[in-house]
Amino acid sequence: QSLFPLSEFSGKRVVIHRDGYFRGYEKHALKEWANKIGAEFFLVEVIKTGSPRLYAIASQKIQQPEKGSMFKISDTEALLVSSLPPFTNATPQPLHIRTEAPFTIEKAAHSILCLTLLHYGSLRPPRLPVTIHYSDRIAYLALHGIKPKNLEGEIPFWL
Repeated sequence: QSLFPLSEFSGKRVVIHRDGYFRGYEKHALKEWANKIGAEFFLVEVIKTGSPRLYAIASQKIQQPEKGSMFKISDTEALLVSSLPPFTNATPQPLHIRTEAPFTIEKAAHSILCLTLLHYGSLRPPRLPVTIHYSDRIAYLALHGIKPKNLEGEIPFWL
């Protein structure tokens, strides 16, 4: 309730990127809160590890896939190439993404690709959307009482 206050999220449609799998009752709690405030939450799991590599074929040669390439496993699950490695002879590590109807896997992939563009000052194009980039480190610091002074404003707290 404190993450999605009624005053700001009532009646809104919200895409929530989860770094990894939703655990325990997270999905249920989010859906229940969305229902109470008249909002619609679209839940997207972004799994960073364990997915197989993807390749492209052009002129009978195996190559790196393009950024944005997606291997659709089902209507709610896919492997997504969100960035390319810095070396030409390397293969990208795709993200494993999962969602639930009515939010399609194409919309989930689009949200991830768009939000990878919001990183300020990155020397290389980032693999993760800004919504979960360094989320594990930020959560660790927050658990130890290290939090930004002002959570609202025009400038992101990490700058």
